[in-house]
Amino acid sequence: MPLFRQLTDDEEIEKMERETQKRMNRLFDKMDGWDTFPGESTILREDNIYAKDFEKITQDSGRINIGYAYDMGFFVKDKIRVRIDVYHIGSILCTGIKNIREIQQIKKSNIEVPFFVKNKKIQFPIQNKPSLEIECKKLIIEKFDRFGLQDNKLIPLNDKLDILRNQL
Repeated sequence: MPLFRQLTDDEEIEKMERETQKRMNRLFDKMDGWDTFPGESTILREDNIYAKDFEKITQDSGRINIGYAYDMGFFVKDKIRVRIDVYHIGSILCTGIKNIREIQQIKKSNIEVPFFVKNKKIQFPIQNKPSLEIECKKLIIEKFDRFGLQDNKLIPLNDKLDILRNQL
């Protein structure tokens, strides 16, 4: 009898979902009254926050507007390969801001959640500007979704994939 039992596919999926939820709860806070994170925010990684800009809302709060694209390729049938541009668009609210400072240009973002301290520290690159480091009490994902381009307009990624399926 083996010492460790191999997980079934469903158990493996549940384990991955639990780990993702644990990571999200450690790094981000939820808006009051929200049970889950908005949109497809669970795919947002702490090292993949690429900002279009940062806007100060009040003295102790601000918004990081996220916007970046990458290309996604996959096979639809044995010999048909599809490549589409996927656009990530969303925003993160920073509340209880203690400090904002410009830092040396970085390529990847980072979120630090130190032990015994209630503040979080996020560092992120901004398009065509110096990178920022913000120390704040809460990081709240306000919105986050993925989009595809159709007729020069952004549409939800699932709709774009449905259009591609129907064309093949």
